[in-house]
Amino acid sequence: MSKVYVPPEDTVIPFLRLNGVEFNEQMKEIRLFNLKILDLPTQFGNIFTTGYLTSLVLSFNKLKELPDSICDIISLETLIFDNNYLEYLPEHIGALSNLKVLTCYNNNIKEFPDSFCSLVSLEKLHCGYNKELECLPEEIGALKNLKELICMNIKSNNLPQSIGGLNSLERLNCSSNMLCSLPEEIGALSDLTLLNCCNNNIINLPPSIGGLNSLTRLDCNDNKLCRLPEDIGALKNLTLLNCDNNFIKYLPDSIGDINKLNIFRCRNNKLEHLPEQIGSLTSLTQLHISENEINELNDSIGDLLSLKYFNFKNNNISSLPDGFIGLTSLTTLKFSNNNIKHLPKLIGNLSFLSFLDISSNNITSLPYSFGNLSSLKNLHCQGNIFINGGIPESLTNLRNLKQIICDQDLMFSFEFLSEEIDCLKINDSLN
Repeated sequence: MSKVYVPPEDTVIPFLRLNGVEFNEQMKEIRLFNLKILDLPTQFGNIFTTGYLTSLVLSFNKLKELPDSICDIISLETLIFDNNYLEYLPEHIGALSNLKVLTCYNNNIKEFPDSFCSLVSLEKLHCGYNKELECLPEEIGALKNLKELICMNIKSNNLPQSIGGLNSLERLNCSSNMLCSLPEEIGALSDLTLLNCCNNNIINLPPSIGGLNSLTRLDCNDNKLCRLPEDIGALKNLTLLNCDNNFIKYLPDSIGDINKLNIFRCRNNKLEHLPEQIGSLTSLTQLHISENEINELNDSIGDLLSLKYFNFKNNNISSLPDGFIGLTSLTTLKFSNNNIKHLPKLIGNLSFLSFLDISSNNITSLPYSFGNLSSLKNLHCQGNIFINGGIPESLTNLRNLKQIICDQDLMFSFEFLSEEIDCLKINDSLN
């Protein structure tokens, strides 16, 4: 007995109505969001062949598959079905020749179909959080219009070499995978502005990374890097470099050539010193080098005239260089848990300093010029060895001071300030 043909409108239109959508032949967008839908009608796509529908959103449902008829909606430009249970994409998804945005993150997708790389109009692909997905398509370089690729938190241990063919790519996030390296071909991505490869197992960045002429942000933190390549100095447009939580022992001299660098994070590494060329980073506003093994800061650090935030706590530094007082833009300074005995006599030159943490050092006294820190609001000085007379009366000039945290036995030494400075709180470090 032959199967009775059922027109698509007899199944799709009631389905849409049941989920709060009234069918219109000229409708451009359908949003079936968070409706606990288990299945779409087999003929779902057959009713939208008029060329009007451009956006289909199926997020936060319980779909395990998409019907093949989805591939008949040639007009689709945006297809979003994140947070479902799909294991496979429709075999002929490559027929969606106008598709620009495909978002399928947080599913159970295992692989891409052969036709996938025929999506020649695709500009944005977000396939992250598919923890059964072991690799991107080998031919992904065929997606010449792709501008954004987000493949974070999948099971990939390598990026395909063809990724270098993505000439239009501007943003690449391959974080939280199992990558041991980046392909040399990545250096061909001359339009790339953001590269996030953090939380992998990368040991070395390829020398070709210097070819990323447009790169403004590089996040390579939480890997196994032992060094940065000398070629990193070629990243003339880089404004943020994050290499926290690695095993970096030294920085290349070329780091001083990244003259637009605004934020540099290199916390929790194995650094023993900073290169003299660090002083050439005249655009730098934030420098984070805490939790390293640095023994000294060189004098060129004082050339960082734009530096506002400087954190070098938990190192082995015993003194501050003379040039340190050149950091006249500083607003936040943290160097707790070092071995510093003396503050610079002219530390009062840091007139914009608002937050100062000098706790857990070997400081015996504050210099008289300390009273010139007219912007200071917070002072943490517990865990030092202040001697009698180590707190100068000039501190009464600190009219903006709001809080001092110190050891209990030092609170008496600061009490005279409470009479001179309104609203000042002096707190025991144990409370």
